[in-house]
Amino acid sequence: MVIRKSSFHADGAARSLARRIVARFRRRRAITMSDPTHATTVPGGAEMPARGEHLGAQLPTLQRNALRKIFGRREFTPQDVALLGYRRIEKAEGIGKKGLFAIRTWLQQFGYDVAPPENPAAEPAPQVSRRVRIERAVRLLTVHGYTVDS
Repeated sequence: MVIRKSSFHADGAARSLARRIVARFRRRRAITMSDPTHATTVPGGAEMPARGEHLGAQLPTLQRNALRKIFGRREFTPQDVALLGYRRIEKAEGIGKKGLFAIRTWLQQFGYDVAPPENPAAEPAPQVSRRVRIERAVRLLTVHGYTVDS
């Protein structure tokens, strides 16, 4: 793509648009021509993608867009996501159980993980015996005017 000033006569808005297009083209060409050997390693020993390769591209679209919404920007790193924590990712719009699993798997590729917090107060309630449930049902019925014969 070649644009010369002498052959391009337009108003200021068109020139501005043309400059932006040329700048975008040059940035893309610089990214694709960058040396792929600039990959780095992260704490878990996994290799980060080379410069210009988008980290979120390995995530499914729905999860990638949900994380973009959280961060308010297009690009993010696994470290950024790991710093959010399990609860914040879990509460994000568009991320369910499967999405959370996909994000955790993606993070583990780079040596990070967001494990669910262990909460001892969230233990399941003990099972109520059958006799107690029947007594409660009978009490409820009698409160509302029914008679129960044994």
